[in-house]
Amino acid sequence: MSPSAVLDLGTNTFRLLIFRSNPARKLTRLRVERHTPRMGEGAAESGRISPASCKRGETVLRQYDAILRKERVAEVRAVATGIFRVAKNAGAVLQRLSRALSHPIRVISGKEEGRYTLSGRARSVRPVGLLLL
Repeated sequence: MSPSAVLDLGTNTFRLLIFRSNPARKLTRLRVERHTPRMGEGAAESGRISPASCKRGETVLRQYDAILRKERVAEVRAVATGIFRVAKNAGAVLQRLSRALSHPIRVISGKEEGRYTLSGRARSVRPVGLLLL
């Protein structure tokens, strides 16, 4: 089975996870990347993603695109959060970032982001015993 990938594009940090899943839906991590393009830098004052931040984001996503091609990733899901929900120029920046990545990027709501965060945390917890109250 070919690997899949998810990307989390946040206000400060971009994350890439490449994984393989088996028929029982158990995930095996193949590669994890984390870079900090600081997309929100200066946005509190201007309400916009700066050209410098956009350029840093494009650079990171070109690197991720090369990794995805090298690893022969079959399915890619990219989501954007935080700054991409509020910046006045988010649409234009996302178009540039999608081109750099060669994949579409979907902006998710804060509620959806919270569900994914909770789901990820729940999967990372290992039961260590039984607690009775």
